[in-house]
Amino acid sequence: FKAWLKPNGLLILRFPDKYTVFGFITRKTPHWVHVAYKRHLLKMQMAGLDGHGPYPTVYDEVVSLTGMRQFCLNENLQVVGEWGIDKSLPRRGRFIGLRKAMIRATHVLSLGKLDSSYSNLTFIIHKPCNETAV
Repeated sequence: FKAWLKPNGLLILRFPDKYTVFGFITRKTPHWVHVAYKRHLLKMQMAGLDGHGPYPTVYDEVVSLTGMRQFCLNENLQVVGEWGIDKSLPRRGRFIGLRKAMIRATHVLSLGKLDSSYSNLTFIIHKPCNETAV
């Protein structure tokens, strides 16, 4: 993305943070569990079929709050905005209390290392004018 970005350009990225409760659960459960959850609990009949999420998840170290900050620092990019957004779980429906309890328990069992207050990160990244395109 950096090579494609013009000098003085902005890049907006949104991705799940691997060091949240949501990211941890996503990394540690097999893909078929994600598909079953979407199909059977959320009643999304097309879940897992061609062209329909959930898609297999792969996390690189840069796919985290600290990873993206460090990448931008190393690459002479400026972070002009960052937000943690909790949009991963429905606010109503069946099993909402169980989901909230599971998220809280995972946060506590991780001794606070896994954040439970958000799941997705949004970054706005600026490429300074003194950085030339590759």
